[in-house]
Amino acid sequence: MTHPKEEMTLALVKPDGVKRGLTGEIVRRIEQRGLKIAALRMEWATREKIDGHYPKDQKWISRLGEKTLGTYQKYNISAKEKLGTDDPRMDFRFYDIGSDCKNGGSGSACD
Repeated sequence: MTHPKEEMTLALVKPDGVKRGLTGEIVRRIEQRGLKIAALRMEWATREKIDGHYPKDQKWISRLGEKTLGTYQKYNISAKEKLGTDDPRMDFRFYDIGSDCKNGGSGSACD
């Protein structure tokens, strides 16, 4: 087993964190723990990259829809009002939340 300081870890700052200016604080906290940053880059996800990253099978999309719907319910947000449906099988609506945030959306799913 390798020592934790010899392992490599990928840390991502989501778009809301970048928008809020938290990237520097996150890097500071990583370095404060004695970890070394070996590489750092900022990358914008393209539609092609996103499409290639996530599965497209109905079972996975339904599960994603159910999780999203559960989060909306937990915070008393109307999925029907925000997304036009509260049916987790409507994959095109739940699958597209990330692209709304990526494109500068300001809905509760992006905050």
